Amino acid sequence: MNKKLLLSIMLLPSVVISVVAQTNVLHLNLGSHNEINDPAYGVNYTTNYATIKAKAMAVADSVNANGAKWNMQVESNFIRACIQQDFASTTTTDLMETMDNLAYVEVDPHNHLDTNNVMNPNYNPYNYADLNHLLDSCGLSTRTNVGGFIYQSSEWDNADGNWTTYKTGLQGRTFPSVSWTPVMLWGGGTKSHISDPLPVGVWHPGGATSGTFMTNNSSELLDMGNGCGWLVTDSTDITAMLADINDYIFAINFNPAASNTFYSSTIMFNFRNILATNTVAKISEVLRGIKPLVANGSVVWETLSEKRADWLGAHNNTTDNFIKDCSALNVGITDPIVDENGISVYPNPANDQLNIAFDKQEQKDIQLFDVTGKLIFSDNANDDKSKTIDISTLPSSIYFLKVQTATASYSKKIVVNH
Repeated sequence: MNKKLLLSIMLLPSVVISVVAQTNVLHLNLGSHNEINDPAYGVNYTTNYATIKAKAMAVADSVNANGAKWNMQVESNFIRACIQQDFASTTTTDLMETMDNLAYVEVDPHNHLDTNNVMNPNYNPYNYADLNHLLDSCGLSTRTNVGGFIYQSSEWDNADGNWTTYKTGLQGRTFPSVSWTPVMLWGGGTKSHISDPLPVGVWHPGGATSGTFMTNNSSELLDMGNGCGWLVTDSTDITAMLADINDYIFAINFNPAASNTFYSSTIMFNFRNILATNTVAKISEVLRGIKPLVANGSVVWETLSEKRADWLGAHNNTTDNFIKDCSALNVGITDPIVDENGISVYPNPANDQLNIAFDKQEQKDIQLFDVTGKLIFSDNANDDKSKTIDISTLPSSIYFLKVQTATASYSKKIVVNH
């Protein structure tokens, strides 16, 4: 098939569904993170807590209304704020317990232990067992998922970061009398998210190095891949995101399903962004946009625990595995494809440089974000009809390009693959 015709088909959701046999289902969940250095959620920060709670409940209402599933992954400061400001240890109406009691929300601990300097804003004396204990004090049911972790041993602060030992139990650091034994990992990244693996599927990571992590070792904990990734912020172009999700569904169905295929992805948002005016509305918009994909069998919403149960229902927990890097799923764009705003971006995947072409001479603001939403490049093209960005020093990963003109806003997911 002609490459341009193929890519044109990919950009039309209704055509994708009719042209490609839906043999591979996308197992999808909404995910969110608190971070230890999020200033609005510190234990002594009282001004915005009620607003944050109301925003979170609004997200949960949207999740329910659209038949979605949400893994709310929380750090120690936010749990402590809930205990102190929402009386979580003595009531049943606090945010943590309310969320965990909902069938469509699963609350997981999310932790980055950092005990190097008590004056550092990232200082965190709580490990995963401590977080589980804090959540216990909020009245939550038993949690079994590690909601994100540092996968390389070279970046661990100490032995508490050694996820390869979690399968035998982890003793608390701040609360040494408690312990926690999870049953599943989720994701896996680096401290600064600059060289994260981007796996889809489910497997037992083979070790704590870049060379062993994405190999299967049946003696390790199961890991649910976080997928190629979509990040919702208050300024996300949801139309472009939904088109990208359709592209992804086309890609995973490019080859017929095998007995072990299991495509798992997460649509993320950062809790630090939840107070922004448009964040909740953007989340609702993308959830509504995925409803047709659920209806035609392309997507199934599942919490992480439901994904694990789904996998184990048909597979051996020790030997079976399915893993692919996101770069292997990209069909590839080598010719510039012009969108309706007269903007084209190529190649994608990209290696050393990214080219952006415009059919109009007007002011254009160009931004490039990493998978965490961090701005890593900003420039403008003035009246130029093309712009080339040097990406040779960027780590191989997923990035998000945004181009803003006086008349249009354009967003595109970019794969950098050296």
